Amino acid sequence: MPGQDITRTSLWRTLRPTLLLALVLLCVAAGMFIWTSVLTSVRYDAEITPPELYAAGGEEAVLRLQGINRLGGVIPNSAVPCRVQITEGHGLVTLRADADSVQWTLRATGEAGTVSMRVFSRAWPLPIFAYLRITAPMAHASRIARSRR
Repeated sequence: MPGQDITRTSLWRTLRPTLLLALVLLCVAAGMFIWTSVLTSVRYDAEITPPELYAAGGEEAVLRLQGINRLGGVIPNSAVPCRVQITEGHGLVTLRADADSVQWTLRATGEAGTVSMRVFSRAWPLPIFAYLRITAPMAHASRIARSRR
C-alpha cells in the first residue's frame, strides 16, 4: 500500500502486547495442566519394595503409600501417613513404622508364606490392599524336601 509505511520496528511495537498476552496465557495454561494432571493425586497405591522376600532372617521390605496422578505416574514426594493392619500372615513379619508413619519396614521372621495387609490413610476413604510374598531360599527348600523322603 502506498499510503502506509510499515517498518519492522513499528510492526513489533504493534504486536508486542498481543504476543505478551499470548505468552502469559500459554504459561497459565501449562501451569494449570501440570497442576491438575501431574501434581494432583487421583488415587493412592501401596508400594512394597522389594515385592518378594526370602524367609531368611534379616530380610526387609519397605511399604509406602504413594499418590498416583492422572497420567498414571507416581507423584514426587507424595508419600502420606498411613496405618497398616495385617489380615493374613501375622507371624510372618514384624512391622516397624517411621516417626511420621509414612514408611513402614516389614522384617521377615523366618517362615515362608503370604502376608496380606490393609493400608488406611486419611487421604483416601477406602482401605488399600497390599500383599508381600515370603519364599524359602532354594537351599533351605531342597534340604526340607530331602528330609521328608
